Amino acid sequence: MNEKASCQVLSNPCPLYWVKDREQLLIVDEQHQEIYALLGVEAAVWTWLTFGYPYAKIVELLAETLELPMVETEQRLHVIFQNWKKTGILAVEAV
Repeated sequence: MNEKASCQVLSNPCPLYWVKDREQLLIVDEQHQEIYALLGVEAAVWTWLTFGYPYAKIVELLAETLELPMVETEQRLHVIFQNWKKTGILAVEAV
């Protein structure tokens, strides 16, 4: 999962499992016994990351989905990543 700059990589800080339900994407952190539900845009972004899409492609897809300019889309994506970092399901590593 690559983020914006080539010197940073997005990763999972611990082993996670996820399953797509009809209405949500469930992320299971077995180590910490936590379950996170991602809906809508967050579920789409997670899916695109797991497909290995580059940051620029995710921004493009999200901009089309939300019908927003690229700058606003990147800000929205940044907020999503920050929220995931706070919950512990995403980490940024320097390369």
